[in-house]
Amino acid sequence: MIQVFDNVLSENDNNTIQSLISNNTFPWYINREERTLDSYKDVCLTHSQFNHVLYNEEIFGSSKGEAYNLLHNKEQVQKKAIRSPHFSTFFPIIQHFIKHYKVSGSLYRMKLNCQYQDNRFVDKYNPIHFDEHTPHLSLLYYINESDGDTVFFKDGKEIQRVSPKKNRLVISDGIAHCSSNPIKTELRYVLNTVFLNK
Repeated sequence: MIQVFDNVLSENDNNTIQSLISNNTFPWYINREERTLDSYKDVCLTHSQFNHVLYNEEIFGSSKGEAYNLLHNKEQVQKKAIRSPHFSTFFPIIQHFIKHYKVSGSLYRMKLNCQYQDNRFVDKYNPIHFDEHTPHLSLLYYINESDGDTVFFKDGKEIQRVSPKKNRLVISDGIAHCSSNPIKTELRYVLNTVFLNK
């Protein structure tokens, strides 16, 4: 399942978060993306991108999604898994997606990704991976207008590409995928969220 929804937030809300994360004072951290499924290693290159982790249960050794079910307990989260003072800015956005796009499960990870131009990937892919190896939903929210498609795979073959249109949400049920670095746009901003199935 791959679902694509456009104009999922108001223009004002989208512009507010874009201004926040593109500000010179917003903290970004370099991260090496190397995890590639074995069957795709020959067609992938490793690369670096910038991350800002907002929420992550994995840091505490949880693999079963111990966060509460957001559909029923919207006012609580596992406080120890909050990794950023900016969590409170982005959590209402996730609540909005839960309510309007029938997302269920336990919040497991929420992070921002920032990718920069890299033309090495014209003939290769970024690392092709699953976000988790247990049943899950992946939400990708494209914050700015950019090139650099998200590419989805099944049985060793590319099955769909989704372009990172500003204010677009993509929901997938944990299938293999990869990002693409922008070639024409300077930076590509994405809010990446994972829910583990109950």
